[in-house]
Amino acid sequence: MAFLFLLGLIMFGPKRLPELSRQLGRIVGELRRASQEFQSQLSDEVRKIDQDNDLSNTINNFQVTGTTARERLLNAVMDAGQSIKSSFEEKSPEPKALESQSEPVPVPEVTATPEIIGAHPPAVSPEEPTKETIH
Repeated sequence: MAFLFLLGLIMFGPKRLPELSRQLGRIVGELRRASQEFQSQLSDEVRKIDQDNDLSNTINNFQVTGTTARERLLNAVMDAGQSIKSSFEEKSPEPKALESQSEPVPVPEVTATPEIIGAHPPAVSPEEPTKETIH
């Protein structure tokens, strides 16, 4: 360091040496700041890449889990459908067997009397089309 100081003193003289040392200090400071900024940007990019990789791994895990869950749900629904179908097949009797076991139900005869039908035919409004009535 002393050799460089003496060399600078001889080359630039005692008046310009302090000014040159200040300029050299500013340049070194700017280089350090630029270096630190570059390192911080580089570390930020590496961190973002790691986060993206973690995110893509998580998404892939969710996709695998989602596929597995979807398959489980589909299997559960199909099993439930099969059990419902088999329960209906076991409980539903044959229609022919039902008819042979039941007896016909007597239907009472109803005769139309003037009290039931009404003594007067209903009035026909002009908007309604006329219908034939049987007496």
